[in-house]
Amino acid sequence: MLPPLFVARTLLRTVAIVCLIGSVLGHSAFGQFGGPSQADPDPIVLPNTNSPEYQQIDAMEKRVQAARLSLQVVDIPLQEVVQTFTQRTGIPMRIDERALEDVGLSADVPITFNMPEIAAETLLYLMLKELDLVYVMDTGSVVITTPEEEESNLRTKFYAVEDLFNDPNPNFDILIQMLTTCIDPESWEELGGPGSIAPLRNGVIITQSYQNHRRLQGLFATLRRVQKSPRQAGLPMMKSISPYGPQAEKVERQLRQARTTITLTNAPLESAVAAISKFGRLPMMIDNRALEDIGLSNRTPVTLKLSDASIDYMLDVLGEKLELTTVIFGEVVIVTTPEEAESELETLVYPVKDLVRYDPNTGKERTKRNVSGEFDILIEAITTTVEPESWEELGGPGSLAPFPYTDCLVVTQLGDVHRKVAELLEQVRTAKPKKTSPQSLNIIPRSMPAPISRPADVSEPHVGESIIVVSYTPEESRAGEFSREKFARIAERLKQVVAPQSWADDEYFADATHSGVFVRQSRDVQRTVASYLASQGLNAPPLEEDVPAEESSPDEPTPTTDQQNESPTVNPSPPTFNSSEGGGGFF
Repeated sequence: MLPPLFVARTLLRTVAIVCLIGSVLGHSAFGQFGGPSQADPDPIVLPNTNSPEYQQIDAMEKRVQAARLSLQVVDIPLQEVVQTFTQRTGIPMRIDERALEDVGLSADVPITFNMPEIAAETLLYLMLKELDLVYVMDTGSVVITTPEEEESNLRTKFYAVEDLFNDPNPNFDILIQMLTTCIDPESWEELGGPGSIAPLRNGVIITQSYQNHRRLQGLFATLRRVQKSPRQAGLPMMKSISPYGPQAEKVERQLRQARTTITLTNAPLESAVAAISKFGRLPMMIDNRALEDIGLSNRTPVTLKLSDASIDYMLDVLGEKLELTTVIFGEVVIVTTPEEAESELETLVYPVKDLVRYDPNTGKERTKRNVSGEFDILIEAITTTVEPESWEELGGPGSLAPFPYTDCLVVTQLGDVHRKVAELLEQVRTAKPKKTSPQSLNIIPRSMPAPISRPADVSEPHVGESIIVVSYTPEESRAGEFSREKFARIAERLKQVVAPQSWADDEYFADATHSGVFVRQSRDVQRTVASYLASQGLNAPPLEEDVPAEESSPDEPTPTTDQQNESPTVNPSPPTFNSSEGGGGFF
């Protein structure tokens, strides 16, 4: 049973999309179906990119994105900082005083912030985060406000993305699933957030915050750059979606390459970070608010003695002593807590065409369905071997999703986990499989179970054999244990252990949905499918063929073979399944 709030939100979203389509396509489309011709009193329309208001906000965003600024202030009222920003950049800025009053702040709240010249939007984000404030743009200025106020004034944008698919029949659900999984998942309406997304025509309509629109723009741009390389030759192993990705990569190199000796005895943490920052010539800051949450401050004493060590190693040792960590945001290295670091995850795009698109033994290109299966296998390998508890399925912050149209994995994770994912993929690429003959391709890897031994009367499907479609779902009491990703893995394993050769035919499939696994197979093979999926916790609903013979009406005629073959939804009676013969115990 779906929660009432979810149902209500879904209905409202559906109505909004219908209204939007009507306003864009005109009322003639509705007239064809006998609908009313008069306009909706409050139609939802695509953003008018030619309107003065839209263009003014766009222009304000571009000004902020192009500006750079340094700031050194100690206990200066926010109002004076705003004036300084406007004087140095020429960009108007104001404070939403009413919104600040609602959270107990005022325009005179003191600001202490020390940062060399960096991108103005990065500086604003980091400075305001200390106060749990944000900035947005209106037609005339940059506005400092609260996250709650921002949520009530999200911006709606239309993104034309059909070029990302390069397919006459694009599946927008795959794109939407990837976006809502990897771009600030909790900000979307499905998880109770304010953001929304819907497909329309050749793109998607997205309502989101300014920061998330920046992430979305960066992701689309990165996917397009990857797409321009047909075989992804010469591309880096991973690409950041941040507009400041190149600067962040430069910072990472400097952290690894710069080496020095440092000796500190009971020095304040801020002094230690300042010394490291000065030597490395890197902008660094301490997340004071996060440290306060765990009882630390920038005055916490630090003792550190290291010789000929990299800055990266120094920060690691410093973090171990105080149970802190570091993250890179744009051009800035931030010393913070592990808990707060989870709110500053980095999204990277991994081009993996060589791992999923081509058969390593023959070099031939795989079918779309097989490519999807290879993505599932790759995702499972990553999430089960690289910091398993850091992924969302086990309650961690990280997430990943495929976008097969550009042969990429999109991963949102902590920096350390990204490095381990990259190392794993590099090892896989380096260990190229030996060429094998077609006869040897049936060897089952150790990590895979042996194919299920089918009953003697079950053979591979053949021409003319009855084909049926069955939907397998978990019991209602266990529904919470499954996700679409888990259903996808079960479906892929099914194709590897039950009549594996038959799935190469596009006539047969096993597809994951949000509620279970949808299987199209021959009647005899479906019996083994049912047995295997039952071992994984999925069952088919009882249908007519499941009714015991003694419960049938004695006057009811026995259907002929031809009549039986007419039904496409018969639920097969599964034979006894022995999980020790293979296929059990995957999850």
